[in-house]
Amino acid sequence: MAGVQPTAPRVLLVEDDKAIRDLVSFHLTVASFVTTTLAAGRDALEVVMREPFDVILLDVVLPGMDGITLCESIRHDGPNRDVPILMLTARREESDKRDAARWPFRCARTARPARGRRPRILP
Repeated sequence: MAGVQPTAPRVLLVEDDKAIRDLVSFHLTVASFVTTTLAAGRDALEVVMREPFDVILLDVVLPGMDGITLCESIRHDGPNRDVPILMLTARREESDKRDAARWPFRCARTARPARGRRPRILP
């Protein structure tokens, strides 16, 4: 259709650390994403139940509701139940890395590894 402008992909970023939230949001905006940012899990749940997004970025440790619980709630119901969700964390301990490998399996349909691959823990 002539004259129809494609809409920019919508991203929900939920991160309680303001410096990280601002940095990620800046880069998403530069890359032409429309970014909604929030700092708390419960606030994000309210927004995600009424607004559609193309991708959701969640910090694991959030005030009010942790990222894993938020992810489970998103997957349970609402307009974003099939939207890709990326989990972010700055945790670096070995035990945290082992726990992270189990996150996708704690929530049904939380993370589907691309092409059947196992989730990777990035250094």
